[in-house]
Amino acid sequence: MNSLPRHDQKTNRKIKRETRRFLVDLYLSKIAPPASRSVWATDYDSTVISVGELYPNSAKTKGHVTDLDDRSQKTQSLRMKASITFLGIVDTQGLQNHVSNKDKSFLDKPEEELNALNIISWKNINGMNFRGGRVGNKFYPEDLVSRDEERVKMGAKHIYLIRHGFFSSMRPGQNSILLNVNTATSAFYAHINLQVWMNRCWSGSHPSDRDFRQKLNGVRVTLNLHAAGPGQDRVWIVRGISGENVYDTTFMKDGKETKVWDYLETHPKYKGYPSGDAKQSKASFCINVGSFSRPIWYPADQLNIVEWQVLGEKVPEHYSEEMVKASEKFPQQSIKDIMKSGLKELGLDSKEDLYKDFGIQRTPEAKSWEMLKLDGIKLPLPKLVFGKANASSQKQALPPKDAQWFLTDRSMSAAGKSCSKLHVLWIFGASEEFTSNIDVDKQTGYLRELLKTLRGQGKDIGCQKMLAHAPKYDPQTKEVSREECLSELTRARSECSDSDESINLLLVVLPGVDRLLYPEVKRWGDCIQGTPTVCVTREKLNMTNGTSGFNLTANICLKINSRLTGVSHILDPKDTGFSDHNKGMTGAYKGTMIVGADVTHPGKGVHRCPSMAVVVATNDEVSSHYLGSARLQEERQEYISDLKGMMAERVKAWYRKANGTIPRPKEVLPKNILFYRDGVSESQYGMVYHEERQQIFDGCEQALAELKKEGNIAKNVKWVQPKLTLIVVGKRHHARFYPFDKILDQPNANLPGGTVVDTDVVTPNHRNFYLQSHHSPKGTARSSHYVVIHDDLDYPMADLEKITHNICYTGSKATKALSVCTPAKYADLLCDRLRCYMKPVLDNFYQPSSNVTGNAGATAGSASQASPPQPGPSQLTITPTTVGDRTGILLYGNDNRIWNGFDVSRERAATQNPWHPRLNDTMFYL
Repeated sequence: MNSLPRHDQKTNRKIKRETRRFLVDLYLSKIAPPASRSVWATDYDSTVISVGELYPNSAKTKGHVTDLDDRSQKTQSLRMKASITFLGIVDTQGLQNHVSNKDKSFLDKPEEELNALNIISWKNINGMNFRGGRVGNKFYPEDLVSRDEERVKMGAKHIYLIRHGFFSSMRPGQNSILLNVNTATSAFYAHINLQVWMNRCWSGSHPSDRDFRQKLNGVRVTLNLHAAGPGQDRVWIVRGISGENVYDTTFMKDGKETKVWDYLETHPKYKGYPSGDAKQSKASFCINVGSFSRPIWYPADQLNIVEWQVLGEKVPEHYSEEMVKASEKFPQQSIKDIMKSGLKELGLDSKEDLYKDFGIQRTPEAKSWEMLKLDGIKLPLPKLVFGKANASSQKQALPPKDAQWFLTDRSMSAAGKSCSKLHVLWIFGASEEFTSNIDVDKQTGYLRELLKTLRGQGKDIGCQKMLAHAPKYDPQTKEVSREECLSELTRARSECSDSDESINLLLVVLPGVDRLLYPEVKRWGDCIQGTPTVCVTREKLNMTNGTSGFNLTANICLKINSRLTGVSHILDPKDTGFSDHNKGMTGAYKGTMIVGADVTHPGKGVHRCPSMAVVVATNDEVSSHYLGSARLQEERQEYISDLKGMMAERVKAWYRKANGTIPRPKEVLPKNILFYRDGVSESQYGMVYHEERQQIFDGCEQALAELKKEGNIAKNVKWVQPKLTLIVVGKRHHARFYPFDKILDQPNANLPGGTVVDTDVVTPNHRNFYLQSHHSPKGTARSSHYVVIHDDLDYPMADLEKITHNICYTGSKATKALSVCTPAKYADLLCDRLRCYMKPVLDNFYQPSSNVTGNAGATAGSASQASPPQPGPSQLTITPTTVGDRTGILLYGNDNRIWNGFDVSRERAATQNPWHPRLNDTMFYL
C-alpha cells in the first residue's frame, strides 16, 4: 500500500480533487510502474494498492519514501517529479482472523484493510475509462442515464436531475469478507449554464446571500471564456454572489476601482466578450469563484455547472414526489439492476475477474459471484389488546395482519384525559376570505365521522371552532414571519372564552400542505399556548367521510388520544413469546424503563446553529408513554453533552407516575434500563460505550439525589444502580434482504414483518442483528440494525430480538408496526419537532440579538461538567470528539423567539426543555 501526496509540497496547500486526480493519472502514466509490476489499483486521490512492490526497491521499510523522476523529457524544467510513501502491507490474514474471531484476535483498525479492498473493487470505476459519476462510495453508470429524457426535463426548466446508481462497500461478516452492493438514487445539479439555473431557481430575481450560499456554495463550474485556450478544463468553485449585477460590480485593480464588466470587455485574454446580447450580459449575476478574502468575479452566464454533482441538501419539495417514485424499486428490479449493471462495473461479471490478480477469491461453496443466501428467523407477531367495543363486550387480544391492524369495532385501551369539546382552529390561506372562499359550516360537516369515531371511543365531544388567517410569505426570504403568525394565532385563540387549562387539545385545519406554516403552528401550540395540537389539511379532513377514510380517521383519533395521555392498545403479556412471570408485556424484565436518544444537526451552509439532543423514555411499564427531554448543544456534535441531566428528568418522571401506587420506596424507581441510541456510526460505538453509558448511570444518581433533596424519598433509602442494556440502532445502512423463494412469482414481494437476520452478514465481534419489523408494500424494505454495546442483564440474543420486535408494536403513530423500534422512532420525531422551533435559524434567515442576556448557556445543562469523550478499546473504535462551538447555544438558548417561547415569569418548572411545562407529561410531539 503506497501513499501519494495530497498537498502542494511548496505551499502545503491542499490540492483540489480534480487536480489530484489529474496529477495521479499523470504520475502513473508518465512514470509508469514496470510491466512486471503492473497489478495495481488506485483511488486517484492518495493511495495505490499493488501486488508486490509498485516500483523497484520502493517497499523496503514502512514509511520509506521513493522519489520518482520522469526522464523522458530532456529539458529539466519539463520533467515531472513525484514521490510515493510505502504505508505497509495490507494485513489480509489479520482481517481473516478479525472476521472469524480466531483466537479472539481482531484488528484495531480494520477500516484500513477494508479501504484497500474497496480500492481494488473500484479499480474500473475509479479508472479514466469509466463513463458515469462517482460520489463517495456510490457510482452512477452512464448506461443507467436516459439522456433523451433528461434533455426534455432540462428544457422544461428542471434544475435537478434524478439518477440511478449503486452503493458498494467491503464489509466484515461472520467468517468472511462481504461486498455490500445496493441500488442508489440521488439528485444531481442539472449541468446547464449557471445563469439559466439561477433564473429557474429564483424566477429571475436576485437571490439573497443566504439562499445563494445554501443552494450553490461549493458547486463546481467551468468558464466559457477559457473554452478555446489554456485553462479550458479548469474547474472553479462557487463561493459567493455579488449584491450587484456584473455591470455594476467592482473590484480593486492596481489600486483603482474597476468594473468587472469593463475588465472582461477590454482584456485581450477575454476577446469576444460579451458573445451575445450585451444588455442581457450586463444584467448577469456576478459570481465569486475565488475566496472570501481574495474574490475572483465572473458573470454567471459565462459559467457552466460541472456534471455529476450531487445535491448536498434535502431535495426541494416539488422534486420530492419524483425522488420517492424513482427510489421505489421492488426487490426483483433491485436484484436485476445489481446483477446486470452493478457487478459489471465492480469487475464481477463473467468476462472479467480482476480480483484473482490480487489474490482475492470467492468462498469455495460459491460457484459464481452471486448474492449470499441466508436463513432468516420469522418472529410471531404479538397480539394487541384494545378496550371494550361496548359495555357488554369483553377485551380481546387480536393478532395483527401484515404487521398492521384496524380499529373497526374497537376502542382505545385507555381513553386518557376527558375532553368535552374538540376545539378546532381553522386556518385560511393568506388570500382567502372567511366567508366567501370557504364555507366553514360546510367544512365543519367533514368532522362528523371524526366526532362519531371519538364518541365511539368513549369521548362525549362537541365542537368549538376558531378562525385564523395564514400570514403572507415574505417575497425576499420566502418565509412566513414568526411574529405575524403567532400574533394571528393568538388573536384567534382569544375569541374562545375557554381558559388555556380547559383546552386539552386543538385540532388545527390547514388550508393545504405547508412546510412554512406547519412549524409555526406547532411552536405556537407547544411553546406559547402549552396546548397539544393535531394538524390536518382540508383535503385529508374531507377524505375522512365514508368507508374509504376510516383508516385516516383512525390515525387522527390515535393522535388525539395519545395527546390526551390515552393508551391505544397494549400487548397481550400471554402472547409475547415469554413465559417468565418476571417479564412484562414486551418481554423485558419488570421494572424496566425503555429509553430512546438521538441528535439532530443543522444542514449544509448553516453556521453558528447548535445541534439538538433528545431523550424519550417510558414513565411506566404498560402505557408506552414516552415523555421527552431536549437540549441545545455544540454545533454538529453527536456526543450528547447533557445526557446525565435528561436521564435525571426521565427517572423523576417515572417516579411521579409510580409514586402512590407502589408502597416500597425502592420500587418507585426503575430497576432496569433498556436504552436505544439512534444516529451514531460504527466509529462512534466507543463514544457511546465509554462516555454516554456512564452519563446514564450518573443521571440515575442525580435523580435520586434530587428526589431526596425535595423530600420525596427518605434520605436513608439506597438505590441499587439499575441494570443497563444499551443498544445502538442503525437505519442508514445498505444491507437489503430479498425473499428468493417469492421473487419470481411475486416480484413486488418483500420479506414479512418479523424477519430477523443474525448470522453471516452481521458485524463480527459484536452482538447484533437486523430486524424488519414492518410490512413494506412499496419499494424494497429496509431493516433496522441493532448492535448491543452493553448488557448487564445478559439477555440471550433471541430474547433481545423478540423484545425489540414487540416494542415496534407499541407505537401510537399509526395502526401498523414501526420500521424501527418505538423509542428510536419517537426520539427522531421529537428531533423533528425541535427543528420546527429552530426553523428560522436552520433556514439561515433569522438574525439573533447581539445582546445575550441572562444565563444564556443554561440550555446546555451540565454539558460543561460532562467529561469529553476519551479513546475506547480497540473492539469499540472511537473517533475523537472535540468540544464544538458554543456560540449557537449562547445566541439561542434563552431567545424566546426561538427556543424558549412561553412566558418565563408566568410559569416555568425546573426544566430546560423549550416547550411549555404543561406538556411535560404528554407525547405532544407525535
